[in-house]
Amino acid sequence: MPFPRCPDQLSDLAIDAFVKYVAGLPTRLVALSRLTKIKEFKQNIQEMCRCLAVMIQNAVPPVLAREVTIKVLQALNDTFLEMKTTANSKWLHRIMPEVAFAVIHPTVTSLECFEEKLHPTTIDYYKLRRSDLIFHDLHKMKNLKVLNLVKWHKRGLNDQDITGNLERVSFHGCHDCDLEVLSRCCKDLKSLDISYSSQVTNRSVDSILRFQHLEELTIHSTSITRRGQRKMLRRFAEMRMLGNDESSPSAFLKRFACQNPRDTHIWLLTETFQNLTSLSVTRIRNCNLNALKRLKHLSALTLKHGDFSHVEELLAAIGRQLISLHLELIEDLNFMFIVRTCISVRCLGLLLYTEFPPSGSCSEHFSGVAALEYPSVRCLHIGFKGRHSCDSALSYFVNLKKLYVNCAMNSRLFGKILTREELKYLEEFVWHRPETHTDALVQFSEQCSAIYLFGYNNKRSSFRKYIVSNEYICIHSERYFRHICETQL
Repeated sequence: MPFPRCPDQLSDLAIDAFVKYVAGLPTRLVALSRLTKIKEFKQNIQEMCRCLAVMIQNAVPPVLAREVTIKVLQALNDTFLEMKTTANSKWLHRIMPEVAFAVIHPTVTSLECFEEKLHPTTIDYYKLRRSDLIFHDLHKMKNLKVLNLVKWHKRGLNDQDITGNLERVSFHGCHDCDLEVLSRCCKDLKSLDISYSSQVTNRSVDSILRFQHLEELTIHSTSITRRGQRKMLRRFAEMRMLGNDESSPSAFLKRFACQNPRDTHIWLLTETFQNLTSLSVTRIRNCNLNALKRLKHLSALTLKHGDFSHVEELLAAIGRQLISLHLELIEDLNFMFIVRTCISVRCLGLLLYTEFPPSGSCSEHFSGVAALEYPSVRCLHIGFKGRHSCDSALSYFVNLKKLYVNCAMNSRLFGKILTREELKYLEEFVWHRPETHTDALVQFSEQCSAIYLFGYNNKRSSFRKYIVSNEYICIHSERYFRHICETQL
């Protein structure tokens, strides 16, 4: 029996219909290739793509341009992956880049090919997980300012691929040679994220140092060694000493992310990047973080893989200035200490994958915590072990607006969240279920709420959407829980 549904907005229905139409174009074009002469077929492709581009420019308002572009590219990518093994490969690889470029709205200056994993929004689930569909069109996109790529192909970037207008680049899976190209073509780059790029080595340090206006730099999960990080930090420090502070890259840098540092790196970091507002450090066991106390502008801190004893003194010193705190795989967490010390935190991440509250040696850290509340937190991302841990944790966060859960839940807790019995200000709820490759996202509004189910694998993404009245959700929350748990997308 289907769930009772409120009607979609007309804009959503129009977008869905348009996405379906464009996704079917490659199939029709490949079929046409068998009936048409080569020269005539090429002309047909060009004319159809020209008409498609004009239609998008005239019919899609700029306010919807980004959403439409992302959804159409995702649908095209699914079609491409399905047809690769069955269709005429020669024509398919010619058709797809042409169609993909045609559907990119001319006002779009951001091309994003992977989702935000920490705090995903609805549109994040529609983003491409592979970049090969659009990689060969990069040289045509002259007005891009933001480019997020995931490299799944052998060919590297060349100078013709990249526009000098780029301000923000995230390139997962890139190589040293790709960074060389970026450093030549994008001298005004403000943000560079090369995380999860095992082929980026110490050779890329010189390329990174060429960016004179970086405000954000992320280099964790690369093959840049401690020696390479130390060289980079020292060169930044030398450039600051030799030149005008205002023209030094370190004067601009506001966000930095690295991995496996030692005490020397932390000291150089605080000496060089004194204006940091956001810092992420992975694998903190081998360093002393106390030097970070000198970062007076730091408001966002992410720490991963370590023990709470490495963190406690630092939080005691700077906890009151933090707006965002994310702790992942931190052992022996003292939650009461965080509540009492980090009193201004609005965004909190606790991905511990242990029971909450823990039993054993650190249980004393939670004695008396039941009477506490953490009213400043508006956004919470949690991952614990055990079905009851999440229930215990949520009772402290009475003013939540956004909730992201990375752990198992029972139907009672799911019902409490959907009905907002205790979380009366909740606006968005995401339940990430990696074991089934599905996510559930709920957006609450005054009368109706939208429930999205997203499934993903290496080949394609799947989506389901229900818009239902809040009254119906309150009555049938357990039914929705069973449906989400049983659905295989």
